[in-house]
Amino acid sequence: ASSTPKNLDASDITFETLTLKGLYTSGNVSLENTANTKNITVRNCIVTDFKTFMKIDQAASGIVILYENTTFERISQFILWTTAAMNKVVIRGCTVNASTCGATTNAAAALFRVRSGSLEAYNNTFNGDSKNTPGYFECIDGASVVMYNTFVNVTKFNYTLTFNNNLYLDGESNVLGSVPSGVSGTGVTPDTNIYASEAERAAGYAAFIG
Repeated sequence: ASSTPKNLDASDITFETLTLKGLYTSGNVSLENTANTKNITVRNCIVTDFKTFMKIDQAASGIVILYENTTFERISQFILWTTAAMNKVVIRGCTVNASTCGATTNAAAALFRVRSGSLEAYNNTFNGDSKNTPGYFECIDGASVVMYNTFVNVTKFNYTLTFNNNLYLDGESNVLGSVPSGVSGTGVTPDTNIYASEAERAAGYAAFIG
């Protein structure tokens, strides 16, 4: 059942150059779609102190979410939780400080729990592991991809994703010469290519987007 007002009640919604701050563990779902929702953009924002930042669970169709150049930190449970109505979520150029997240213990609460639609993650920086959750991504759509990102001291990734062309660093920012063992499991295709420096990764992404 819905735990919040259905407050994303428009076809096209953009949050830009804002600090969006919630109630952390004492809150619940903060933003939720309606049947009118089609496109949601969060760009150049700081998103902090939410239990669940956004949930897509109401009857609609073909919703596209873009998180772009946005920092996520101190998310207690989910950054995004989708169960219906989605086309895809694209995460691009963001920083996710997962080591500050996960205050709510939930063995099923990947930060991006995408149970409707696909996930595409490009050119992001993912810092550390969430404290009490199984990892970053839970997807069910085999078209979901995680490419040209930088992972810093990350061991928990999750499932039904294709990884490729990422840069993996340890906790001291040393480059890992092989794909971490955590990039494995149900429906996971590990990288066939990884980068040896941030400059190489950035150049690869630039070539990818043309």
